[in-house]
Amino acid sequence: MKGKCLAGVLEAPRAFVVREFETPKVGEEDVLLEVEMCTICGSDLPVYKGMSPEAKFPMILGHELVGRIADMGNKAKDHYLLKAGDRVVYGGWSGCGTCRLCREGNSRLCQVKKYPARSCTEYPHLFGGMSEYMYILGGRDLHPIAEEVPAEAGCMGNNVGNGVYYTQFRGGVKRGDAVVISGVGGQGLGCVIGAKDAGAFPIIVTGLGWDRARLDFAKRLGADYAIDVEKDDPLEKVKAYTHGELADVVIETSGHPQALKMAMDYARPTGTISMVGLNWPNLPLDGTLVNQIVFKELKVVGALGPRRSAMEQAIRIINSRKFPIEEIITHRFTLSQLDEAFRTFDEKKEGCIKVGISPREKRAEGADPGGRRRRKKNG
Repeated sequence: MKGKCLAGVLEAPRAFVVREFETPKVGEEDVLLEVEMCTICGSDLPVYKGMSPEAKFPMILGHELVGRIADMGNKAKDHYLLKAGDRVVYGGWSGCGTCRLCREGNSRLCQVKKYPARSCTEYPHLFGGMSEYMYILGGRDLHPIAEEVPAEAGCMGNNVGNGVYYTQFRGGVKRGDAVVISGVGGQGLGCVIGAKDAGAFPIIVTGLGWDRARLDFAKRLGADYAIDVEKDDPLEKVKAYTHGELADVVIETSGHPQALKMAMDYARPTGTISMVGLNWPNLPLDGTLVNQIVFKELKVVGALGPRRSAMEQAIRIINSRKFPIEEIITHRFTLSQLDEAFRTFDEKKEGCIKVGISPREKRAEGADPGGRRRRKKNG
């Protein structure tokens, strides 16, 4: 392809600038994706704030996205069995394809082939989804998605894939299991969908007072109970909702030290805890918690990200339109509004749950100055 395209470049912490790039020529194994919508992931925030040692400024952020294949190399066509024009969700993970982990379906854990953060000064520049085009290096996962699925739902593919993986694959959630999900960000809401899809009951979510909009929306997705841990005693509530038996599976997505302690309390003897949350400032794995693991015979598992089969299941769920997934995107911005978009997401302004970035949209004359599209309230 020829021509130029625009991208939102994070030149320094909290400093986005829209830059123009030459549209790159595609390598034999690679894909050029025209981005339809990209969301802000919680993992993007530390980079934006200058708190990530892996940041390579200037850089283009964004890995949760849906788009359309604009161009692809000949080897890529054989690898993906896709063609230009196909609509896809970007999966992100890749590996060498031949090591033991890759052969087991765990390419996201591959120790041979890793993709570090890249600066957009490196050709072909467009390594993030907050751009009109994204350059997909060979081997990364792409998943076809139905044309009728709203972009807002499509770009939640990774969140739903994570939710399916964290609950069903790592947590072992099955029909009738009592599940507690700690945290109601994108990962936690994805876990509600994964648990509901598995037939869990009851599904209990916990969050803070400022998570009120997310707690309410979790119930729209299928959660049976939502607990504000600042208002109520969460352990007593979990006991009440499970008739004193506690949870079969606890999914900890918040990444807060106190939440790990509470996860141990929520789990019944022989229960499972799926640890998802990162950025633990001081991991409280003291003697008390170790004793909980031993005396309750808890199974504690780590969960990084979805294997391909979990993503494929997630795409089937999204295509089915059984859940109002598109409504998780409560605010939408353009490339020129990225600083405001990140502030809105970080500060949870105006009931913000997730933020969508539409690279090709221009602010309409007379439009809301924030460029926001708010989710309609029921009733």
